[in-house]
Amino acid sequence: MRSLATIMVTSLVLLSFLLACAQPAPTAAPTKPPAPAVATTAPAPPAATKPAVAAPTSVATKPATAAPTAAPVAKIKRGGTIVSSYHASRDTLDLKLSRVDGHGLGILMYDTLLRLDLVDPAGKFEPKGELAESWSVPDPKTVVLKLRKGVKFHDGTDFDAEAAKYNIDRMMKHPQSTGKLLLAEVTSVEAPDPQTLRLILKQPSPVIFHKLTQAWGGVGSGAPGMMSKAATEKQGDNIGSQPVGSGPFQFDRWLRDDRVILKRFDGYWKMGEDAKPLPYFDRFEERWIPDPAISLVEIKARTIQLTTNVEGKDVASVKSDPNLTYYELPWCGISFFAAALNAKTGPFINNLKLRQAAFHAIDRESMAKVLGFGLGIPMYYLYWTKGQLGYDESLPRYNYDAEKSKKLLAEAGYPQGLDISLDFISRPEDQRIAEIAKDMWDKVGIRTTLSAMERLAWLDKMKTCNYETNFARMSSSPDPDGHSRLIVTGGGANYICGSWPEVDKCMEEGRTTYEPAKRHEIYKRCITIMYENAHATTGYTRPDNFIYPKYVMGIRPQWQFPDLKEAWLNQ
Repeated sequence: MRSLATIMVTSLVLLSFLLACAQPAPTAAPTKPPAPAVATTAPAPPAATKPAVAAPTSVATKPATAAPTAAPVAKIKRGGTIVSSYHASRDTLDLKLSRVDGHGLGILMYDTLLRLDLVDPAGKFEPKGELAESWSVPDPKTVVLKLRKGVKFHDGTDFDAEAAKYNIDRMMKHPQSTGKLLLAEVTSVEAPDPQTLRLILKQPSPVIFHKLTQAWGGVGSGAPGMMSKAATEKQGDNIGSQPVGSGPFQFDRWLRDDRVILKRFDGYWKMGEDAKPLPYFDRFEERWIPDPAISLVEIKARTIQLTTNVEGKDVASVKSDPNLTYYELPWCGISFFAAALNAKTGPFINNLKLRQAAFHAIDRESMAKVLGFGLGIPMYYLYWTKGQLGYDESLPRYNYDAEKSKKLLAEAGYPQGLDISLDFISRPEDQRIAEIAKDMWDKVGIRTTLSAMERLAWLDKMKTCNYETNFARMSSSPDPDGHSRLIVTGGGANYICGSWPEVDKCMEEGRTTYEPAKRHEIYKRCITIMYENAHATTGYTRPDNFIYPKYVMGIRPQWQFPDLKEAWLNQ
């Protein structure tokens, strides 16, 4: 048998080849990325240095729009407030139990063991140390992390290996944990001394290092954020109303369904470029603004300083505004019209032809054109995007064919059509998507009633599988294993309400195989299984983006989330 080192070297070569094929050549030679701050006693698994792959978009070849000016030339200034808008209201600030992703708020309140840093504008990300200064892989099923000394939580207690163990155990074992599947490959966590954390794995994991960051994407993404063990033990699940982390900002106030307010933490461990502790600015507010058009108005009025994912129709006006920065993230995007046909109850459950009829009625090309405003790209292979392991355009897919849809509908036992309801979150863009989907389904005889709901009410309904059809926006992940939360049994965002052993087995095989070429073939099989099940589909995608005024400096991405830990205001 080949040695582990040989397998890993081969894996890296294969991975580099796959990504070279997947990504466009840069217009200029990229700056050589710094060496990873990682000490290893054995070669790290490929995923520890695995670049993220670019989403399928032509703008990925336009570096000028992919990232703003790399480094500010002005002298760093301290003070001020940054206000960010977010489309979802918070259910809890305990991100291990939250049904809302961490976004920038979680990154500011909570440090993680590792962070995911962009090391190449083309979309190459690498895990770097945060609360863990270094890590090693003594064998394929063991990860050892050496933790940073001198870190304090906001309540003054120490961060150490026991605190880290407590957080990971809680993430893995709490009955309501939305990040439970994130570390499903971890068997146990050990803290042999205050600065050493040991993860014992069920099987080799090529993506474990990505999962120790807050950048995985979607519900549960903020779960790895470290919280005070003492405060959490004292408050229990109420910690979500008075959270205690170790990040550069600490909790101040939460005005439910309005805003969360944070204030600087004067005892933060990391120094800024001016040799003083971070953060540079004093206060942060996350405001709930579900309408992106209102966020755009407010950012132009300078009442907020950051918003994400403005609608495609507004991108041209943002780009032409000399006072705004448009930061495009061509490596990731949202799956719009991520639709599910209930696999647990309702008319679709035992009727494959009916499900196929519904999916052949969706004209993804038109949906992307009408709603994407030049940035939309049809999405055929569920949550996989071009360049991701498993993506292969030779795989079967549901192309638009209205006549075939009508024929399947009749063969399914509905020659006169049928009536269904479509549940979605009440947001302007989602409303337009729903109206287009309804028109497409109505035309073939699937008469659709639209039901717009507030986000948390929608989530509650999905959790009980009390729907016929639904759609949502699904965030991308740095690795295909991130799709597990959407399709495996018990996944935190499995709004299909499905449980298929063959899917669970396939996704587990993908997450436990180191060699990229083998993973590619495994994920092709997973995509095919989901195609044959025909309970879920997607419509189109477009690149994510950050929008902020020119005077806001130092914003970095952690995959799809804005990281303001070293941001400052040049005014």
